[in-house]
Amino acid sequence: MDDDNISDLKEIQKKVNSSDVRAEILMLGEQDPNGEREVPDPYYGSGSSQFDDVLQQCKKACDAFLDKVYQ
Repeated sequence: MDDDNISDLKEIQKKVNSSDVRAEILMLGEQDPNGEREVPDPYYGSGSSQFDDVLQQCKKACDAFLDKVYQ
């Protein structure tokens, strides 16, 4: 997901009654402890090693998110 996707989602959210909004739209990478905000699309990257890198980034970000939620 990149900034364009976030922008698209926020435009959709504007069409929803504000009292019905219960979630916040964030990029997964915003939770990354290494500060890598954008998770790259490995399909367009340099081979299978980038899939592993993206998987590790997602795991770290998810762990950090869950730690934050369950503090």
